[in-house]
Formats: sequence, structure tokens, C-alpha cells
Amino acid sequence: MSTPKMFNHKTQLILVALATVLITVFTLHANGYLRHSSEQDALYISEFSLIASVPGAQGLVSTKPADFIARCDGGYLVMDAAEKVSKNLTGVLVDQKNRLISCR
Repeated sequence: MSTPKMFNHKTQLILVALATVLITVFTLHANGYLRHSSEQDALYISEFSLIASVPGAQGLVSTKPADFIARCDGGYLVMDAAEKVSKNLTGVLVDQKNRLISCR
């Protein structure tokens, strides 16, 4: 009597491929190579504009201060949210091409 084949060759290949992907993802996650970002990591807070100081040109600005505080940290401009928005909200300032804005 011969034992019936449980799986054919194609099914075995699919199961091995699936197991390989799952083991690879688990190993990368366990070693810290996969980073799961939260919504707050990619949060677009606000858009900023540059008011150039050109002699003779008049720029109108509000007298009310913004809800953000800028500071220089590690050579880059970091924005902290004021108490009204969120106490723990911090991020680096980037331009339209996501390049860091440096400060001195």
C-alpha cells in the first residue's frame, strides 16, 4: 500500500515561499530593522512661509505669536508645539524637497 501524497510539488513550493517570507519579516522585526511608523510620525502640522526682507518692500505679519517654538538642535532647526496644540509634539523643519533646514 502506498501512502497518499498530501501535497503536490506546486503546493509545497508555495508553502515554503510563504514560510520564508514570514520568517524573514519576523527576523527583521525582531532585530529592529523594520520600523513601524505611527500617524504622528508622518503628521503634517503646518505650512510655513518665508518673508524676505527686501528694502522698500512691506510685509504684513500678525502680531499674534504662532503655536510653535523654534530651536536649534544638533545644527538643525527643530519646531516644538506650544502648550495649546500638544505638549510632546516635536519635529524638524524641512523644505519642499524634505531637506533639513540647518541653523547656527
